[in-house]
Amino acid sequence: MQSSICTTFGEVVRASGIAPDGRSAKPRDVSSWLAAKVHAETGQIAEVALRLGFTSLDRAATLAGYNWRPSGQED
Repeated sequence: MQSSICTTFGEVVRASGIAPDGRSAKPRDVSSWLAAKVHAETGQIAEVALRLGFTSLDRAATLAGYNWRPSGQED
């Protein structure tokens, strides 16, 4: 049963265009898609963190594909 659910999940995620072509779909693909969508709609990384249950704005920004540090700037 689990195998069937995983197969169906992968098919749905790939068919919807959420997962990149050429590799298997992962739950993170859905999270990244949702994070990017929330960020595009609200413009707020804090809203991404809130909706996805993250306590780290850095993690939320990374998942949304947003680089909020200028190039060459590290921790």
